[in-house]
Amino acid sequence: MPDYTNWAIANQAVMNPATPVADLNQIANAQPSLRAAVAMHPAAYPALLDWLAAQGDPNVQAAVASRRQGANQPYPPTPTYAPTPSYAPTTTYAPSPIYAAPAPRGSSSGMRVGLIVGGLALVVIIALILGFTVFNSKSKEVDSFNTAKSNYAAAQTALTSQITKAQAVADSGDGTMIDDASLLETLKSDLKTAKAYRPITVTMASSKSEIAAQVTKLDDETTRVNDMTQGLKDDVSAVQDSQVSWAKTLLSDAIDEATTILNDVKGKVDGDAQSVLSTAINDAKTTLTGFDTADPATVGSAAQAAVQALKDAEAGVQQPATPPCAAKLPAGIDPMVCGGMPADALSVPWTFWSDGDMLTQMFVTAAGDVGCMNFSDRLECDVKDATWTMPGPLLQTQICVESQNCGGEAVAILAGGSITAWPRSDVPDYQVAQMEGVKLPTLQYGQTADLTTVACYADVPGLTCWDVNTHHGFQMASTSFLYW
Repeated sequence: MPDYTNWAIANQAVMNPATPVADLNQIANAQPSLRAAVAMHPAAYPALLDWLAAQGDPNVQAAVASRRQGANQPYPPTPTYAPTPSYAPTTTYAPSPIYAAPAPRGSSSGMRVGLIVGGLALVVIIALILGFTVFNSKSKEVDSFNTAKSNYAAAQTALTSQITKAQAVADSGDGTMIDDASLLETLKSDLKTAKAYRPITVTMASSKSEIAAQVTKLDDETTRVNDMTQGLKDDVSAVQDSQVSWAKTLLSDAIDEATTILNDVKGKVDGDAQSVLSTAINDAKTTLTGFDTADPATVGSAAQAAVQALKDAEAGVQQPATPPCAAKLPAGIDPMVCGGMPADALSVPWTFWSDGDMLTQMFVTAAGDVGCMNFSDRLECDVKDATWTMPGPLLQTQICVESQNCGGEAVAILAGGSITAWPRSDVPDYQVAQMEGVKLPTLQYGQTADLTTVACYADVPGLTCWDVNTHHGFQMASTSFLYW
């Protein structure tokens, strides 16, 4: 038997009226695209026609119906169209051959009727084929629309996921523990844009051209969404890299500094203190190595903690010697007052007041309760709303005895370095300047003022002022007063 899996051989056989029914069975099974032609073959018997109609192909069913209407007519010409790839064989069995004798041929008029009916059947078959071609073309457009819509939905899902990740990174940084703070601002800006995006809704149109336009629109939106997603990914990566770089630099510098200190003090200080510093250095190096795999959001704080541990360990081997002090300090007074003028002391600017006629160095504390004025013969400080009483020895100084006007809250360090209460019968100069609207310099907590021979340090317990040569001084606040 010929190889009917070859479409050309099968097509040639089905066009031959003499092809036997057994071959028709093989062709119907091997070539679904030729089943309509098999139905029109003069040797096609009723059982074969029933089997062909049962396969569900509308073209074949139409051919079977046409054949049954002209069952006794001669075989019409068979269309020579190429098989449609989508009609791949789905079964491996052939219809049971039922051998029926060909119907007897009729008269010449019967032949003409048969040819007419066969021609009409051919027209129907061609129309069905063309209709399927149109349907199949639109089906491709529908498939394209569904694919584009699916891609768009996937892009939106990816963007939503990336927004969540980017938001976590944006919330983890305040712009301080990062090499380039502008990267964080870029991330926040792109995040705002992505969160403001509103998806489009597209319902498939009816015509091919409209569907094609919708596919283009969906593809464009998918590209736009994917670009936003990729932009956020790039922003997150840049921010995290900058955070890790900042942490590495901070900790690397601290390790180098601690290592230098350790080398300098070897054999000079307590061995236990050296061991503590050495351990802190090794721990810091381990932390530094771990930054390559750690969560970038945590490396900044981890670096700061390691740096603090190094500083604490360094303090153990760098205990400064307490400077000799010319004065006996009360409990709670920082020994720094015995060390002269601090290296970080700030110069106090001169203040014009009394309509510009007076020029004085003045300042107030951050709390506003203490104000000081520096004159050529003294540093004078006053406190507001004091709850303490001036100590008796300060009221027995020569200037208080002569003036008989001490007893308020004014205290002075004289040019020679001694401490005394200061006569006060009017408003202090710094308060006069404030009432005139002059803005005075403020000594913030932790700052030291350099007043040539006198230093003043502002801290929570109060304002501490001392003579850098004699080391005598006082500590003043609204609720407390100490002197030495």
